[in-house]
Amino acid sequence: MNGRKVAAVTLVLLIVSSVLSLANTPPEPAFSAWRDPGRGETVVVFDASSSRDPDGQITVYQWTFGDKTTGSGTTAEHTYPTIGSYEVTLLVIDSAGSPAFLTETIDIASLPDSPAGEDAEQPAAAASVPVGTRVGERAPELALPDFDDRVVHLSDFLGKVVLLEFWRSTCPHCVASTPYLEELRQSFEDQDFVVILVVLDSNPAEAHLFLTENGYTGFITLRELDPTDHETAEAYGISGVPRAFLIDKTGVIRYTGGPGGIGEEAIAGWL
Repeated sequence: MNGRKVAAVTLVLLIVSSVLSLANTPPEPAFSAWRDPGRGETVVVFDASSSRDPDGQITVYQWTFGDKTTGSGTTAEHTYPTIGSYEVTLLVIDSAGSPAFLTETIDIASLPDSPAGEDAEQPAAAASVPVGTRVGERAPELALPDFDDRVVHLSDFLGKVVLLEFWRSTCPHCVASTPYLEELRQSFEDQDFVVILVVLDSNPAEAHLFLTENGYTGFITLRELDPTDHETAEAYGISGVPRAFLIDKTGVIRYTGGPGGIGEEAIAGWL
């Protein structure tokens, strides 16, 4: 893509962004980079999973690597022609079509040789693992409001083991699973473990009332942005509830199925 085309595309995106910003908060791009010396001294891995959208989801990640090449995806791997400094640009677009850019200069020789760096205290996202909903794949990012209208991201819990369940208060099996989820939550209350419920009720307020009245206030309870359009549930391939995922500290799925299949030993093994 030549300079004129890039400028034209950028201008169009900025115009679209200015129109959409009246009703939509734009996404917030962010990325990290590290070398992969096992693959080659100029191989660099980029990870934009820390990017956020305050009121929706990011649907597009586009990279310009600074050496006249481009890429796409939440994570990207690129082999540079030589060691040196390069200006890298990340473009993200949210579900409302609003774009945002971030440009940073990287010096390959100064990059760490691991995702977390030498002094990191928390596990980094498993950037090289493909995103999906099967065991061994990296769980798709979610960005959903809780019942105080605060947007919560799955990536907020990197460094913790997550039990994520898609749940509906009108589903008898879901309701029956709730005491067991609470039992697990209490068993690991003082450890790096959280239970996240994604409520799929057509009237989420009723589900929240049920949970509150029955004392289930220790869960992180989220709801779909539109209770009639289960976008997140579809992204996770949910065809029936309850459906649970056990996600390790790096965001990789270690179990998926009914919540009863997750035992304390399995959770303890990933803590």
